[in-house]
Amino acid sequence: TYFVRSNRELDGGGYADPRGEGWEEEALKLLKCEKDQVECGDICACAYDSPFFTVYPNFQRSFSDAFGSVISGDVGLINGAFLIMIVYMTINLGGLCHKINSRILLALGSMVSIVLAGASGYGLSSWLQFEYTPVHSVLPFVILGIGVDDSFVIMNAFDRTDKSLSTVERMAQALSHAGVSVLVTSLTDFVAFAISVSSALPALSSFCMY
Repeated sequence: TYFVRSNRELDGGGYADPRGEGWEEEALKLLKCEKDQVECGDICACAYDSPFFTVYPNFQRSFSDAFGSVISGDVGLINGAFLIMIVYMTINLGGLCHKINSRILLALGSMVSIVLAGASGYGLSSWLQFEYTPVHSVLPFVILGIGVDDSFVIMNAFDRTDKSLSTVERMAQALSHAGVSVLVTSLTDFVAFAISVSSALPALSSFCMY
């Protein structure tokens, strides 16, 4: 076991050690521990050729590298999740093939609203210098699940209104009933994440801020 001096520095909402990470990267290359060279059975071993010993590395960056490579492979699932959610919202909000009540544009509008809100959150958090970690890759799924909920609540309330009234009056009644639910759920989500921003764990604090 070898201990290397820590040169970590405060970087935004967390700590970074560029010198240490660079040293570890070169050491992993020297020991042939890169992803395409590792031999994995019950335990993963590096491909360093030696008749006397086998290398089983456990570097500071090993966890984040492994976690990041696994999550990066799920990028395609994010696009698939958005597509499935658009189809599901279209069916749930009024039907896929109905010429009047299909509400496809409403489902697309909800998705666009969620994307814009997510982009705003990413931009604000980055501007405030909160660290982006591999864990943040699951955020699109979280934002998608939280964001579409209000669309269902409002449209279900709209469908329960008197159809003989004008669209403006029906929307007013729907929002008067659904507005309380939307406010309470949004407020509780905001408070829960805002409290977690004060966490002593930099990764958790940054995740909740984003």
